[in-house]
Amino acid sequence: MKATPKGKIRQKYGFEAPLIPAKTTKNKDYEISLQSLNEKFNIYNLLKGNPRDYYLVRVNGESMINIGINDGDTLIVNANKQPQNDSIVIASLNGEMLVKTLKLIDGKIYLIAQNDKFLPIEIFPEEHFQIKGIVEFVIHNL
Repeated sequence: MKATPKGKIRQKYGFEAPLIPAKTTKNKDYEISLQSLNEKFNIYNLLKGNPRDYYLVRVNGESMINIGINDGDTLIVNANKQPQNDSIVIASLNGEMLVKTLKLIDGKIYLIAQNDKFLPIEIFPEEHFQIKGIVEFVIHNL
């Protein structure tokens, strides 16, 4: 699965909108209250750190579909968070940006797809490899 950087999240272009509750089952007694219309959702409240540490990535491919990252999705990526084993990462491998699960096994680094059609990628010392960030949120297209 390839990743294409779309740019930094800029705080001056904030997104805030009314947060309206919705049920997934039919309930005729359920009404939207005026109080619920006053509750606001601000995307910056989701970010765990400085908004300047984040950037957006557009997904291209199907290698992460088993965990709900699909072709065309937008990822919110933290560039300053330290990767851990099993982190979903944006990695640069020999100049190509990838979205994969980071796996550390017996001192070796692997990038693992979340789709059985794709083999693990072992990272060798001579390759140009860098973690560019940790995926924190997925925005799906419908």
